[in-house]
Amino acid sequence: MNKLVSIIILTYNSEKYIGDCLKSISEQTYKDIEVIVVDNNSNDGTKRILREIKGGQRVIENSINLGYAGGNNVGIEASKGEYVILLNPDVVLDKNFIQEIINSFEKNPKIGSVQGKIYQFNQGQKTKIIDTVGFSVFK
Repeated sequence: MNKLVSIIILTYNSEKYIGDCLKSISEQTYKDIEVIVVDNNSNDGTKRILREIKGGQRVIENSINLGYAGGNNVGIEASKGEYVILLNPDVVLDKNFIQEIINSFEKNPKIGSVQGKIYQFNQGQKTKIIDTVGFSVFK
């Protein structure tokens, strides 16, 4: 039985990106996913778009902007998954992304965190230019 993956997307004035992000999640080969969108009191068309998209995502609307950590914490507290992905709304996932990260966790129980390759976009098209492959985390 597959383990539930919770995807938390924190939005703030993200109308330009959120549709493509949610579409890429719906196309994942790994299907045991819950999607929680936390809106940090957007004042553009983000809330309208989230109401119109029928993708099964849960939307939490904050009455104030709680910032990055505060907004993500709201989503994490509402999540039920064994794994949690914090995803920015301007990200488009490859269709096997979630399956590949689950495979990494399952192969090695010492792994506590993973980061995918991030490719640059140019005029809405993915390039082969790697934007970043993660960040070093220090205590």
